[in-house]
Amino acid sequence: MTDGEPDGDLEACKETVQRLEEENGQLRQAAGAFGQLAERLNHNLREERRLGDERRAMNRPSGDRRAAS
Repeated sequence: MTDGEPDGDLEACKETVQRLEEENGQLRQAAGAFGQLAERLNHNLREERRLGDERRAMNRPSGDRRAAS
């Protein structure tokens, strides 16, 4: 074992930690963006369902829809 190896190992560890911290930051950003997208989709879905319910209520004929026997 030479004197240069421990320093090289330490530098490799520092580089790995830095790379992992950057990757962690990117993953956190992606998670935040994904959460915002999920919230927008959920809001739009609720709005579509509400509008669909209103449209169906407006298009219902009054009276009994069963066929006369």
